[in-house]
Amino acid sequence: MEPGPGILSFDLFEMDLSSRELRRQGKSIPLQDKAFQLLALLLETPGKLVSREEIRQRLWNGDTHVEFDDNLNHAVRKLRQVLGDSPDKPRFVQTFSRRGYRFLAPVKTEPCPGDRKTLALPDAQGRLLWLCFLFSI
Repeated sequence: MEPGPGILSFDLFEMDLSSRELRRQGKSIPLQDKAFQLLALLLETPGKLVSREEIRQRLWNGDTHVEFDDNLNHAVRKLRQVLGDSPDKPRFVQTFSRRGYRFLAPVKTEPCPGDRKTLALPDAQGRLLWLCFLFSI
């Protein structure tokens, strides 16, 4: 059996990267694909600003011709709706106008089952979980 991605948890939520599922207190919450990917990206480095350019490069590759601003704004709105968050008084997703977004809440991670030793390194933890997420798609 191949190791799958870990689980990221914050507040009352947990995000299972393997099943691509967001849950609140164990109950599954539907979340559109780009909003799910955006949340995974923000959870990769909680407390740090993720630039709009990094989001564009990671979630909308250069070959994709889309209305990036509209699609990103839509994904952020959906994410906030699902999390019960507010742009005026954010608990989870803070907006930096024209610059990017930051995830505010503390995040706990559970590693990919086969990679516990590697994940013990703080700098590698977010990157490895992101790689696990990418390879589970």
